[in-house]
Amino acid sequence: MMEEKLNKDVAKELLMILSYCDNTFINNIPDSFFIKLNKLASTSTKEYYFDKDKSLLEQNISDDTKDMLSLLFYMYGSDNKTKDDIFNHWCINEQD
Repeated sequence: MMEEKLNKDVAKELLMILSYCDNTFINNIPDSFFIKLNKLASTSTKEYYFDKDKSLLEQNISDDTKDMLSLLFYMYGSDNKTKDDIFNHWCINEQD
């Protein structure tokens, strides 16, 4: 899933959003992933804006970026209980 959703525009949007995230979460994401994101994002010509006064849910971000954020949180930012909850939510969404 990660490879098929990741393109230059998603990478750029993801980097912009991650720049506002807590360092504890960011530090859990492998450096190699950030290297790939930066390389992809460098070829994007799109401009993105993140409004610090709005929640993440209120931001106008792409569905692919939302998918990537949820996957990153699942892999690097959640405990086992939260992982179970996220996984169950994904399964329900796949049935719809």
